[in-house]
Amino acid sequence: MLQDPGKVFKGKKMPGRMGGQRKTVLNCLVWRVDPQRNLIYVKGQVPGHKGNFVEVRDARHKKSDEQPALPAPTAESVTEVRVAPKPERNPFEIQK
Repeated sequence: MLQDPGKVFKGKKMPGRMGGQRKTVLNCLVWRVDPQRNLIYVKGQVPGHKGNFVEVRDARHKKSDEQPALPAPTAESVTEVRVAPKPERNPFEIQK
């Protein structure tokens, strides 16, 4: 018995793994930076679950004349940056 066309087309919906890929979200606004608590407030969607690590980079396609005025001081105006103390144990270490 022959099966026509004898192949699986690209993009055919089939069961398999989902997630685990790196996602990039464009045009998010860094609303506020809190160096005392090591927090960055972002206006817009942030991929991933609560507690996950997120990489924040400068915009690639920004236009300087269209940038709104910042609601909080930027890192250039902050003279001293405090970093939160390291935890006593590694949170990613497997507990036995």
